[in-house]
Amino acid sequence: MSQIASFFLVIWDIIILQFKILWICLQSLGGCIFGRKEKDIKGQVVAITGAGHGFGKQLAILLAERGAHIAVIDINLENAEQVANHIKATQGVKSEAFKCDVRSFSAVKETFSRIKNSLGPVDMLINNAGITNCRPLTTLSEEDIRRTFEVNAMSHFWTLKCVLPEMMARRRGHVVSVYSSAGLAGTGNLTDYCASKIASVGLMKALEIELLDTGYNIETEINTTTICPIMMSTGMFQGCTSRFPGIFTNMDPQDSAKQAVRGILTHEPLVFIPKQFELFYRLTVPLPSRAAIAIQQFFEYRVNSHN
Repeated sequence: MSQIASFFLVIWDIIILQFKILWICLQSLGGCIFGRKEKDIKGQVVAITGAGHGFGKQLAILLAERGAHIAVIDINLENAEQVANHIKATQGVKSEAFKCDVRSFSAVKETFSRIKNSLGPVDMLINNAGITNCRPLTTLSEEDIRRTFEVNAMSHFWTLKCVLPEMMARRRGHVVSVYSSAGLAGTGNLTDYCASKIASVGLMKALEIELLDTGYNIETEINTTTICPIMMSTGMFQGCTSRFPGIFTNMDPQDSAKQAVRGILTHEPLVFIPKQFELFYRLTVPLPSRAAIAIQQFFEYRVNSHN
């Protein structure tokens, strides 16, 4: 191909790209104005890590209300069993509790083998398990840091390796990662937590590209969703403060889960909870780093250190 032909081919591709971007923006705007239809998950198998309490528990209950069978995965088996029993008693769907230390690949493999035997192949994976230390970096031990990364980031690799091959073979599935606003903005006393959450969102972004490059449609075949909630009143974070509590406040896990489920079932790739945090994030992204930090300091949004 001549250089002139190559030049005009690039120009043509740029024009197509512009129309594609415009179409995506119009679709997004239309969804915001008119709303999006939720997909039907009745009879599907949803596996949720860290589902024995808090946000994960609320996700499990809400998705069960929509007819999904729920695999409740948690390090605390008693909590997981309580959630699974509640779902079976109130929703009339299948639900089983599974104790699993998600830091261990062998434990994760064994757990997902049991899930498949008990409930069937996983249609939706929600990586929700998370921990934090809420202390300054200089006070964290090596074990503290490793544990945070193993639970918040490495476990995503282990669960995906268990369910993704079968999703790809069936050309159907949904992968959800519970991220955090702290990972987007950075927050003092959460260095290990923020870094681990940034790792998990990097995984999701790369996975999307990898799926596209191998011929999968991430809208109609294997969907991906990253949930980005602000701090929730689950006991994980203590002493969250803000200059404007009406804007940045500890969210109720149930309210947060409702927004998350809506985003998941309407195939939103990135769900901000609450929605106003997205505006804060979008406004600060193009600014110099120090300017973004100055804005964050203005809002005085921080997490106090655990003693």
